[in-house]
Amino acid sequence: RAVEAARGRPREAQIAAPEGWLDPLGLRTAPIPDLGTVAEEWSALARPTGNLFSTPEWATTWWRHFGADRRLRLGGVYDGHGTLVGVVPAYLALPGVARLIGHPHADRAGPVCAPEDRPAVAQALGAALRDRSLRCEVLVADVLPSDEGWRPSLPGSVLRSEASPVLPIAWSGWEEFLAERRHHQRSHL
Repeated sequence: RAVEAARGRPREAQIAAPEGWLDPLGLRTAPIPDLGTVAEEWSALARPTGNLFSTPEWATTWWRHFGADRRLRLGGVYDGHGTLVGVVPAYLALPGVARLIGHPHADRAGPVCAPEDRPAVAQALGAALRDRSLRCEVLVADVLPSDEGWRPSLPGSVLRSEASPVLPIAWSGWEEFLAERRHHQRSHL
């Protein structure tokens, strides 16, 4: 399993274990008090996903503009050593109803973890939703990517599914993109 023994993460990525954890399959879930508490660890989890909407920078920016009158329902998934292996970025949209941070502006929102950890993190999230340890009765995950395998472990029903095309970008950055363009094309950018 990919979530065994902290996968060589540096000590600073390991945090003290919170009290009152749920323990499905060796993973534990616990509320995270605010967006800044685990930002560095969250960034490390988001990087391999290649999804802008998985980053703490996106969540923090979205929260600053749209979350002022809402209650945060940020959840952490930890391994047995207290290392963060997953983040569930959510907020209370209505009493008892949580939505993923970024709704309706993000095209692909969902739990954040290393791709190889998705099955285990999905099971931990499913257990947390069933016992309400994320402090909500319902999680509306309407932009949860169906190609990432979250659905089998989560309680509830799929009400609707729609395509969300993703275009892979072959350039490592803006400068490389510009270097491949002719002068005329660059002058219009």
